[in-house]
Amino acid sequence: MTTPNRPISNREKCQEARREAALRRKVYPPFVARRMITRQDAERQIAIMDAIAEDYRMLAEHDEREERLL
Repeated sequence: MTTPNRPISNREKCQEARREAALRRKVYPPFVARRMITRQDAERQIAIMDAIAEDYRMLAEHDEREERLL
């Protein structure tokens, strides 16, 4: 794995978490149908990723406010 040339921003982390949550919404239903994961576990894992995205969204907004003050 390569190391990023610059720090990863909270905005980028938010976007990646949103992308991951969207991907899970697509791939989990077939997994549930095949009993590879329970519906409750799938819903919980998606909710966790949504919460992570929201945390990073709030941090990114804070970062952007701070940058405007500088």
